[in-house]
Amino acid sequence: EKYSDPETGSYVDGNQEITYFIKVTNTGESTLDKAQVKDAIPEYTTYVDGSIAYEGSADLITPDDTNITDGLGELTWNIEGVPVGEDVILSFKVKVDEMHETGERSIKNVAYVKAPEDPWEPSEEVEHKQKVAYEIEKYSDPETGSYVDGNQEITYFIKVTNTGESSLDKAQVKDAIPEFTTYVEDSITY
Repeated sequence: EKYSDPETGSYVDGNQEITYFIKVTNTGESTLDKAQVKDAIPEYTTYVDGSIAYEGSADLITPDDTNITDGLGELTWNIEGVPVGEDVILSFKVKVDEMHETGERSIKNVAYVKAPEDPWEPSEEVEHKQKVAYEIEKYSDPETGSYVDGNQEITYFIKVTNTGESSLDKAQVKDAIPEFTTYVEDSITY
């Protein structure tokens, strides 16, 4: 069984952590030995160093994160001695990459479990989403289309609204000073 925190289907932000859990239950009629679990670090995330963990009823669980390079790669666990009807819970954390463009993307993760003499079996897929979207509105005082006199001040407003499901980070707004006007010093506000 595969699950996560936040739960599958959730929207996540850049730099947010996701904890993945893999529950392995011995449903057989004898002690489970030499079971293996592998799980690749999902695209758009980076492994949180040292976060590979486990708990539960087993004689020996050997976690291995040595195949991780620059936060990417595959984690493995070797499991020995899980009694009948008992389970172990394996876990690790990733940090979600920032999304630097508008749009939506999915972060998908599947673990694989193998008992001796059996093929690799995939877990359920866990999916998180990032969505970055925004709207920009510009208006002025006096309102657009108005006649103005020489030396009259015009105040321009730019409203940026996050219409996505994830944080809007590192957005930049720029605006040119219109022809036939002069910038009023120290008039920028936000």
